[in-house]
Amino acid sequence: MKRSIYKYSLADGVVSMPKNARILKVGMQDGIPCLWATVDPNAERETREFSILGTGCIIPNRWKYIGTMFDRQHVWHVFENFGQLMED
Repeated sequence: MKRSIYKYSLADGVVSMPKNARILKVGMQDGIPCLWATVDPNAERETREFSILGTGCIIPNRWKYIGTMFDRQHVWHVFENFGQLMED
């Protein structure tokens, strides 16, 4: 199996990526939130959902922490969503 590192925009929160992609890092690039993952480019694709929360926000129980990124004076935390929407 060949593996590569791919970059994905988190701007809309939904990412189509090869199955079993392993997320390496989240960060801002040119003002756009992104993630980088190792992938098998030939693997079947799946849709994964992510949310970006500020410090102090409520985190649903079934969300998995992915990483923290910095944008000037703001600090953002990225979570992968697993079937539970954010409560109002």
